[in-house]
Amino acid sequence: MLVMVLMTTACTSEDELIANGDELNVTFTAVLDQYIDSRAISDGSMVDKLIFIAYDENGNEIAGLRQENVPVSGGHATVNTRVVKGHRYTFAFWAQNSNCTAYSFGADYKSLNVDYNGHANDELRDAFYAVNTDFAVDPVTEPFERDVTLHRPFAQLNFGTTTEDLETANAYAPATGSRIIITDGVFSTLNLLNGVASNPVPVELTAGAFPSEKLTVEGEQYEYLSMNYLLVNNDRSDITGITMTTIMNREGKDASYPLELETLPVQRNFRTNIVGRLITKAVDFKLVIDASFIDDIIYYGDEVNWNYQATEPTYSDGTYLINTPMELAWFQDNAPIEGSTIKLMASFNMNHGTLKPLLCGARNITIDGNGNIIHEFSINGEGSAAMFGNAEGLTIKDLTLDRVAVTAAPDAQGNAVAAALVATASGTLTIENVIVNYPVIKGTCMVGGMVGQVAAGANIVANGSKVANAIIENTDAASRQGLAGGMVGYIASGATAEQVFTSCEVYNTVLKARMSEPLLASGKLIGAIQGSSDGDIVCIGGTTVMVNFQGLDEAAAAQQSPYGADQLIGGNQQGHGHIYINNVEQPLNN
Repeated sequence: MLVMVLMTTACTSEDELIANGDELNVTFTAVLDQYIDSRAISDGSMVDKLIFIAYDENGNEIAGLRQENVPVSGGHATVNTRVVKGHRYTFAFWAQNSNCTAYSFGADYKSLNVDYNGHANDELRDAFYAVNTDFAVDPVTEPFERDVTLHRPFAQLNFGTTTEDLETANAYAPATGSRIIITDGVFSTLNLLNGVASNPVPVELTAGAFPSEKLTVEGEQYEYLSMNYLLVNNDRSDITGITMTTIMNREGKDASYPLELETLPVQRNFRTNIVGRLITKAVDFKLVIDASFIDDIIYYGDEVNWNYQATEPTYSDGTYLINTPMELAWFQDNAPIEGSTIKLMASFNMNHGTLKPLLCGARNITIDGNGNIIHEFSINGEGSAAMFGNAEGLTIKDLTLDRVAVTAAPDAQGNAVAAALVATASGTLTIENVIVNYPVIKGTCMVGGMVGQVAAGANIVANGSKVANAIIENTDAASRQGLAGGMVGYIASGATAEQVFTSCEVYNTVLKARMSEPLLASGKLIGAIQGSSDGDIVCIGGTTVMVNFQGLDEAAAAQQSPYGADQLIGGNQQGHGHIYINNVEQPLNN
């Protein structure tokens, strides 16, 4: 959007000269170019006043020439002022909405300050700026006409999600608005004499309602989640530490969804658009930068094929040291030494790369997250899919997976087991202090937030671990469907040790369960257990769930025999064994 300021003289005779011919009346006509009175976002129609400032040859404001409330109506404004023949001037123009309190001028009117205290998604912050230096070097010698174009000194940062994505989110926890935090890269001071932005500040805008219109990017329409104006400089630069949180509430409890990005490119008078499925599948988005007012520039977020960038990690004293995504990807095609440890030395972002399952067939391996986080990646597989594949005697501790998408396609037998951590666990699987945050997990049967199935004769010990903000889905298929669980899809019989879940949590999760057979039940913690012998023991203590079932029809729901008031276990297929919840043995169902 451009603002045009036309500088034309109103002098038509010597009678209009003031004093002894040294002063001239000059008229500035301001025009909002491409002005559309639609009240739409970024159409310039919110701008209703212009501030005009004049400076002398030393850069000092001429207070007597300042005009602070020049009305803008229908995209036009007129300024009448006087200049002295033979003098040098710099002229600054600032146009904004008269009700916006986010902007203030410095005491000397050489700078403009931006206050980021306030709410997000505020279209009143739209504003335009220009400085004219045509007479800063050469003095005014005669009447003149000048066109001055005002541009936004801001980058506009937009987040938009698909209509389907927002509807899915609203079905679970209604979304009402958003807030945004930016750690670095945004400025709070604009030099009105040269247009340079300075004084970097963190931005934290509180919750504001969603913009009511659609966000259009490359001809596609999205639902606005966030729109904000950020003071930046002319050249492309980066903002860092971005957290855009969609405000959501479920049954009086906060279920807000933060989308975290390490870095985004921005540029003055350009829009940076992050669009896709941003709530229910945060790894599915693209970044598009455009300029509605200059030229289109499109940038797509990098997608990395880790199959071709794997790097062998350092191995020392029985431990593989992982510092980069490429070193982690090495385990797609290379098995670790039995009994070794894989230790993360840093958190990192996988940049939406797609991995094959790691460690398939590995034995007695420890995954030590070392308190680190692996962000934004996908796992795809045929027959089964999980980050650590099918493994025996695996220990996973002190690790967070953030925004992982797992998809298992059916194999020739129709199997598609899926989970964030392990598809099929053999031996003893230990999970200690592990968080899986914002996963989207899809498979046909035996689908879990952390584990697809605990195999016959195997057992799981989970402590202090959590699945949060998940979507876990039995995908539609001709083969069997069911056995979906917030943490584990299915536990088979035959273990000589107990299945133990202590202080675990499944939070703010949607379970899209399908059930093709009566025995393929789904539960909020565990889908079902096989329960073929009295030696099958499941102990659950101090564990909470907040899970919303979607897609389980009435007939399927009637076939379930859940355990616990919160339906922690969906069913017991053969009706044997012992189930303890908070040290209380439960009556057996099947």
